[in-house]
Amino acid sequence: MPTPEPATSEPRDLAPGAIALAPHPAFGPGPLRSLHAHTEFEPGGRLTVEFDLRGDLARLQLAPASAATRRRSDLWRHTCLELFAGRNSDQGYLEFNFAPSGDWAAWAFSDYRSGARELEAAHVGISTRSVDAGHWRLRAQAEFTAAHDSADTAETSVTWWLNLAAVIEAVDGSLTYWAAHHAGARPDFHDRASFCVPLRMDRAATPPRAAGP
Repeated sequence: MPTPEPATSEPRDLAPGAIALAPHPAFGPGPLRSLHAHTEFEPGGRLTVEFDLRGDLARLQLAPASAATRRRSDLWRHTCLELFAGRNSDQGYLEFNFAPSGDWAAWAFSDYRSGARELEAAHVGISTRSVDAGHWRLRAQAEFTAAHDSADTAETSVTWWLNLAAVIEAVDGSLTYWAAHHAGARPDFHDRASFCVPLRMDRAATPPRAAGP
């Protein structure tokens, strides 16, 4: 199992356990200097993920906030923060898309890029914050246990394997692709070889925060 690089001491204001995403070498970093992601399960099984973007944000294309946020297809064609999650015992996996506009998408696949269905129970909330001219954050929450039945095991905890990823659009329309791990010569966030970030969901009242491997 490949391991992502944990965040270094710079920048210093990242959440403990934040994971450094890397741009795919075939496309380069685009307008970003760094991109980190931090995940945790909250009580009740709600998943929280925060993406931290730094760089020349004047060159970063961000969709304006939607008047009424909703599920929307094809978010990955523009700047979009993404989370993929699977368990070792499953061929299937989940995909969440989070757009700067507040729109979102959630899917369940039965196998690699096949058997896709919308997750009707996936309640998603997104907030964004411009920290300064070169620093922007997106925070998303999803009802993870409602989105996927994790009650089919008697184990007291379940380990999910995540791929944290992003499509980044520059103002000139060019795209770059960031992920915790790139397994192939072309970007492919669905590749299970890229699901390299472990996150444990305990059935106790207060699940622990995820830590970098």
